[in-house]
Order: sequence, then structure tokens, then C-alpha cells
Amino acid sequence: MTDQSPLHITHFLSRIRLEDGGVVRAVLDICAALARAGHRVTLLTADGADVPDAWEGGEGVPEVVIEPMLASGGRALLPWGSLAPRAAAVLERTDVLHLHVPWEPANVALASAARTRRVPHVISTHGMLDDWAMQISAAKKRVYLALFARKMLTSADIVLGSAEKESIEGAKHVRGATFRHLPLMFDPSPFEALPGPDVAREIWPALRGRAHPVCFLGRVHHGKGLKALVPAMARVVERGLDAALFVAGRPTPDYREALDRLADALGVTDRVHFLGHVSGEQKVSLLQACKALVLPSIHENFGFVVPEALAAGTPAVISPGVAIRGELEATGGVVTVERDPERLAAAIAELLSDEDRRRRMALDGQANIMRWLDPSRVTGEYTTMYRSIM
Repeated sequence: MTDQSPLHITHFLSRIRLEDGGVVRAVLDICAALARAGHRVTLLTADGADVPDAWEGGEGVPEVVIEPMLASGGRALLPWGSLAPRAAAVLERTDVLHLHVPWEPANVALASAARTRRVPHVISTHGMLDDWAMQISAAKKRVYLALFARKMLTSADIVLGSAEKESIEGAKHVRGATFRHLPLMFDPSPFEALPGPDVAREIWPALRGRAHPVCFLGRVHHGKGLKALVPAMARVVERGLDAALFVAGRPTPDYREALDRLADALGVTDRVHFLGHVSGEQKVSLLQACKALVLPSIHENFGFVVPEALAAGTPAVISPGVAIRGELEATGGVVTVERDPERLAAAIAELLSDEDRRRRMALDGQANIMRWLDPSRVTGEYTTMYRSIM
């Protein structure tokens, strides 16, 4: 095989459901980009619910192999068990295996099979070995590391993060593993012909009723900082701005109730709107309809929604918890501020009050994010990484 020969690259993620968040989007995008670059790509999964329809039997698109036995809790996950038949067949013809998420039990079986078959393999951590993430269910993670994951990670050819910060923190928790970092793949195609804000305004009329709509997109849980953002929006309104917050993402019932009570206590129930899961053209239109995206996460591995907002021409306010904040700040399209409600409110209000500044940030952010995450450049970096371990 020459340095220019196409590779057969297999990616594994147990569930392909976009509601699960940015990891799914990242896996779909890197698979598609590698296939467009001429490589043979297989997406191995137990649940292909949101695999793009265009991949079905198309040319220059990934092959999808569904193996239900690789679902979490499946019966063929233990490293000493037999590997699920379809997965074994895929590994036999794979040059490089790329696994995603360190806590996925099926990865233990697949990594063990890859070692046995001498298939080079990479494991992407997706922020799950960061300091903050390791504090969640810490005892269970220590046990799982000791019994299963440590050997899987230290035996991998590369443990891959999406930012330098992620690799540095992961190396503290898994000594002896080979850590590297590359940006996640970003698909610019939804932003090449922007749908405009009216699509979202038709679906959610409340967007038309406020002068300064602001949005949050992502998983709605305690790590995203919404309990700081809701009070911040109340303070923005107190400053005399006709602002409202549109939350796109599915919260758990308990968390939604807690946020509703908080909004009610602050008198902004009519200014906090929960939209549920939003994707595709509707998501891009929502970003265009809002004056700013706010992502005040305690911890954010890559923060996919921020590059998406910048690509849509929407400036963003982010917290220091976003791992790629340095790269995002360099685009000129974001403001970084601590998650304190008063500081968040000040940053949001200043941005909403300065139309010229928003316009400059939108133009700079859009141009620079497209340059940094140019698919051909990022695809080349992934290909170089794969060849380096063969």
C-alpha cells in the first residue's frame, strides 16, 4: 500500500441518534468526509436510526453495518466473549479501526479483537476523560478503568482528543496512553445556502415577538449552565432590553421543572421558551433568527454548536469551560465570560446593544471558522494520523 492508496477505515459508535448530541454529529461528519476523499469507510453501529438516507446504496458514501449485539448491554461485549459476527467480518477487511467514547462497553470487545487481529486502532474520548467529566460517577469510572478501560486505552495506538486541553487532562487519568488531538470534522454544507430566519419564525412565532432573541442549543442538563443563563436573561431584561431565550434541546422532566420554577421566580416565564430537539434546516434558521448564541457550559468538549452558530453568521457568548475557546476566540466571533449570572448578563447585553459589533463579529467568525475547520484540511490531518499508525 502506497502513501496515497485509499484506506479502509471503520468507525464504531453504538447509537446513531442525533438527539444524543455532538458525538453522533462528529462521527457522521468524519465518516462522510473520509468517504468523499476516496477512502472506503464503514460505520459500524447497533442502532442506525439517524444515518442519512443518502448513504443507502450511494456512491462515495460510507457503508453502514448494523450489529444489534454491539448495543450497550448486549451479550457479546466482554473482552473474553466471542465478537458479534458482523463486527468480526468488518474487522477482517479493515485497515484502521476508530472507536468513539471510552465508557462504551462494546469498545472493550472491539479493541481486544483489533489487538488480536493486529488492526491499528484509535479511540476518541469526546471530553469524557476531562477533569470535570471524571468527577461525575467518579467511583464507577475508577472501577471501570481498572477492570476494562485502562488496558483498552493504553493499548490503543492513539487516544484522540478534539482539543489540546482535552488531551492534557486525559493523560492525567490514563498514564501510559498515547494522546493526540485533532479538531472534530465540521460539515459546512448546511451553511452554504442559508435558509434565512423566516423558517424558524414560522415554526416558533415567539421569535417574531421580541427584539433580541437569544438561543441555547445542546443537551439540556446541569453541566450546560442553564441555571446561570436563566437569571442572566432576567438581568438583561432588567436592563431594558426586549430579550428572550430559546432553548433547543430535550431536558429531562425534573430539570425542565427546575428551570420553569426558576424562570417563574424571576418573572421571566414568558421569555424562556423550550423548543425541544431541533435539527437540520430548522436549527440553522433558528441560529439566524437569534441575535446571539449563549453556551455557558461548566464543561464542553468541543462545543459543536458554536462553530455552527458562527457559520450561520451568529456571534456567540461562551464560558471558559468550552475546550476550544482559544481557537474560537481567534475567529473574532465569540466573547468568553465566566458563568456568573451578572457577568453573563453584562456580556449578553453589551452584544445585543451594539449592532455594529455584532455585524463585525458575524463576518469575522463566519470567515475564520470556515477556514479553520475546512473539511479538506481536517480530512488530510485524519488521513495522516491513520497512516502514521499502520
